[in-house]
Amino acid sequence: MNEYMINLDKVSRTYKEKNGTDFVALNQISLNVKKGTIHGLIGPNGAGKSTTMKILSTLLLPSSGTVTMKGIELQSNLNAVRQDINFIYGGERDLYWRLTARENLEYFSALYSLKGVEQKEKIKELLELVQLTDVANKKVETYSKGMKQRLQIARGLLNNPRILLLDEPTIGLDRQSAEEFKNIIRHLAANGTTILFTSHYLEEVEDLSDEITIISRGEIVASGTAQELRSNIGKELYVHAVVENVVNRKQAITLFSRYFGDELSVEKYVERTGNVIEMKVSLSNKKLDDVKLSSFVQNSKIREWKIGSPSLDEIYRYYTTV
Repeated sequence: MNEYMINLDKVSRTYKEKNGTDFVALNQISLNVKKGTIHGLIGPNGAGKSTTMKILSTLLLPSSGTVTMKGIELQSNLNAVRQDINFIYGGERDLYWRLTARENLEYFSALYSLKGVEQKEKIKELLELVQLTDVANKKVETYSKGMKQRLQIARGLLNNPRILLLDEPTIGLDRQSAEEFKNIIRHLAANGTTILFTSHYLEEVEDLSDEITIISRGEIVASGTAQELRSNIGKELYVHAVVENVVNRKQAITLFSRYFGDELSVEKYVERTGNVIEMKVSLSNKKLDDVKLSSFVQNSKIREWKIGSPSLDEIYRYYTTV
């Protein structure tokens, strides 16, 4: 039995530009998303995220390659695939503002042939899930952005999708609304829904995702857990320090090298006033000698220091910066 709910095998998508030349939006990408997991898809604008999501939502077909969803080959089985997927946009699209939340869900559920008792029970269940029961009979135009986005989730779950695609789902939401949204997504995944989402909020991506894929210029450049991505770039640890009584970059680097060896690279260098240098260096060795570190701190007049691993933002820039 295939453990993956989404498979892309060497998928490409080419567009014809106005001058007649071909523009390659996706270039033979391969991607697997495991059943019941949350998978983040990130990349710069124009990298191919939206094209990928449109293909998976059946709005576009690939120019070449194979897409399989829930074990069904997409290109020749569009109707069968559509029964078990849904697509939720960020922002405030796809809702009728002059209707109430309940009326919106009644309208969209009818498109899935839900009627009578089955329709009422499903709408009741979803309103409770997204915590809109108390305002279900108020017009959507009176809702906050967070409430509208929660209603979007309810709309996207009317057909009980086994695969849920989310495009920038928390865009424009305040922190509290975004956290409420993420809790709903976690709940869905815990109950077996497979979720693929795009976002420019890298902190959110790392917080939510079981695995992360980075796409750049139409190609997948990295994929795996956050920890695997950190390990792959070979910069497992860094030291960030504000050091007194050093007068220039060379002296600061010499100071670090004395304790950590020559296998370091400068990630950040800022001169402050009064012979104070702020340095951030990445270390190729994955273990820091406690004795060396203690000696460094005691003898270097450290004002501030910390040890850590590269953030997802640093990993993202590593893979997407040419």
